[in-house]
Amino acid sequence: MAIKTILFLMGISLLCFLSCIRVEISSKEKSLVGRTIIFPDSIKIVGEDGFYCHDNEMTIVSYVDSTGCNSCKMRLSRWNNFLNGLDSSVSRGKVDLIVIANFTDGRKLEALRRRSGFRYTLAFDPRGNFALNNRISMNEENDIVVFLIDSNRMVIAEGDPLSDPYVKKEYYRNIVENVDNI
Repeated sequence: MAIKTILFLMGISLLCFLSCIRVEISSKEKSLVGRTIIFPDSIKIVGEDGFYCHDNEMTIVSYVDSTGCNSCKMRLSRWNNFLNGLDSSVSRGKVDLIVIANFTDGRKLEALRRRSGFRYTLAFDPRGNFALNNRISMNEENDIVVFLIDSNRMVIAEGDPLSDPYVKKEYYRNIVENVDNI
């Protein structure tokens, strides 16, 4: 009887261990770190003609799904404050931000930009090609994707620095390590 119980517990432990490994593998498969980001021509800059051309040494990219409260998800005023703090403490103005919304029309975004006093690049992707080309999956739990890219458009950090202090520290660390090379 004791041997059966021990074997049963060992079997359960093995199943738990294997399921943890699969979760870790799944999260690594979804990670953007190390990927090169593609900015398709379909991305339109709010208030400008033409498309987005990435030419900065480091850029924070925030991709927002268009469902629900757009101004809440975009957090344009909070991004202004975050970048102001970043500029004065570590980046010396060498880090840019682009907020890309999965919208079909930029007029609503222009109004949001004016109301918030947003000073960085605000864009919309009417065809959803940014998410498609970069294999970014959006769902109810994940309607904002934020990452930091270098001059080669390679993702070097991911996560939302406005919502997670650990991620904010990681962004600062990556920027400090790279800003002297900029």
